Amino acid sequence: MYPQFEDEVKIEHLQGYLYVQQLIENTATSNAGAMKVYSINEINKVAENLEIVDLAISLILDRVKYSVEIKEVHHTFFKENAEFHFLKDWDMELKENLNNWFADKYLSANAIFESFKKYSEHHKDWTKEEREKYLKTGKLAEKESERKLREWKSNSRYFIDLLKALFSSLDIEVLKITFPKDKKNERVYPFHEMNSTWGWDFDIFILSSKNKKVILHLGNVLT
Repeated sequence: MYPQFEDEVKIEHLQGYLYVQQLIENTATSNAGAMKVYSINEINKVAENLEIVDLAISLILDRVKYSVEIKEVHHTFFKENAEFHFLKDWDMELKENLNNWFADKYLSANAIFESFKKYSEHHKDWTKEEREKYLKTGKLAEKESERKLREWKSNSRYFIDLLKALFSSLDIEVLKITFPKDKKNERVYPFHEMNSTWGWDFDIFILSSKNKKVILHLGNVLT
């Protein structure tokens, strides 16, 4: 069901939507050593004057500054080693990223074939050939439903719509920040601090328009 809000979409609505996705994901995986943590926050006026890559690095390091002393070398290390990618077709590319984190992956069409199977079992008078033909039709229906579910990805699509409503604009620039796994053993990378704040696996996005900037974080955080 499409989420219903009052006339103005606020960032609290997106935070609530992310919380639901996070809750479903953590319920499905039930990992005692890690949990999915999702968040979206507006960027304050003090920070938003920075060039967007420097802004991203500043926001990332700001979250770990209470655990490790942040120096200029940390900023330089992130700027040289992190991956900064501007999404060209941002709503489509962001949707593909969200598909990896959101609950759509757990949708299944298995129940369709089970219903075909149970229906066939009620017909004791069917021949073997009739039963096999009917169950083959059920398998085809299951595969088609799975295909539609993979393409549907409703949760990520709705979240994109909410982002557009929040910005009240289609003119949005999106910067994706990731960090290569092979660089996480470098001495300058605050490995443990990042694991418990941003996550050992994470995607960070800076979304900006003429009048607004937000940071979106999707992470698998050690607990």
